[in-house]
Amino acid sequence: MFSLILKSVLLFAVFCQISAQSQCEKDRLANVKSGKTKVVGPNIGSWLVLEAWMAGNVWDSNGCDRNTKQGSYLLEQCLGSRAPAVMEKHWSSFITENDFAEMSKHGINVVRFPVGWWQIYDPQGGASKAKLNWHITPTNYITGGLAYIDKAFEWGAKHGIGILLDMHAAPGNQNAFDNSSPTEYPPQKNWDKYDANRGQTVDSMELYAQRYGNHSALYGFCLLNEPDGMDVGKLQDYYNRAYAAIRKHSADSVIVISPLLNGESGVEDHWINFGKGMTRLAMDFHYYSCFGGDPDQTNPDGAIGYINNDLKNQIATFASRNPGKKMLIGEWSSCNHFNNPSRNGEFAKAEFNVYNQASLGWAFWSWTVGSGELWSLKTNFERGWVPANLVFPC
Repeated sequence: MFSLILKSVLLFAVFCQISAQSQCEKDRLANVKSGKTKVVGPNIGSWLVLEAWMAGNVWDSNGCDRNTKQGSYLLEQCLGSRAPAVMEKHWSSFITENDFAEMSKHGINVVRFPVGWWQIYDPQGGASKAKLNWHITPTNYITGGLAYIDKAFEWGAKHGIGILLDMHAAPGNQNAFDNSSPTEYPPQKNWDKYDANRGQTVDSMELYAQRYGNHSALYGFCLLNEPDGMDVGKLQDYYNRAYAAIRKHSADSVIVISPLLNGESGVEDHWINFGKGMTRLAMDFHYYSCFGGDPDQTNPDGAIGYINNDLKNQIATFASRNPGKKMLIGEWSSCNHFNNPSRNGEFAKAEFNVYNQASLGWAFWSWTVGSGELWSLKTNFERGWVPANLVFPC
């Protein structure tokens, strides 16, 4: 009899715990969507838009050169008829629901999710079969990725994590990096050179908004990742058009724009005066200390000092000059070049403390451990470099 009572008590305790967790996750998602709490979480990079340095096994095990077959499109062309099976294997294993469950335990409330312009056309048989409003070439991407975007929204809703959809790979390539899925080698930046590229990007963003605009896990949309070396007027025209297209289907999601990647801090006149009348608008900055320039210092004290002084001041200056926009630090990592691993934890903690001051929040690049400990939020948790319980652990 006592055993039966004890078993009943234990079952009741488990039931109560599950109920509490469910309410916890629901509240956490509601709080970040309403703006009550800031964004804290990772990117889920290289899942739908692949980068060889993060998922090199897909290239290496299939005889594809990482240098000349950069990004998702050229990888698919190298794989040929094997592409659907190889990509399905990657998609189904690189990120799973277990990752979302683990993120939830750490208090993550949003993931920034890089996607390509073409994946939204899966319901029409893929971009090559869809009736596009613009003449875009190439369009012969394989299908199947949209099902995993659906899964991310499903898992996000279940585990109390919002989805920030990020247009990472636009037609024509908005930068010359592998993360924009170049369609030729060497990569070319052609996104702003042709009206069709920008028009197609607007159409893709609107279709994503149509599909997910009313989803409970939707947090928002990043309109373009890392635009580089282009006409600012054309970029802003795209932002205006994409904003209007999304707002037809999603009235209160957060919309994130980016300044030019190299050299802009968001306090230029053309950005301060941009976006008046737009609601829930934020600007995205990527802070890295391993790609050259002033942040990339060989002396640990210098690198940490740059975070604690220069970047702290930059965040404060942006806030004071842009009362109508919030700041998202949409990418950062613990990468550095000071060759002193014993200081890595101190460096990461300095970054966390400063970047946590961004008014919208931050998203670490990235979640997975395959890229090395300096690039994995999961590993930063394990090392104790970033607090293991962030905002609202469930």
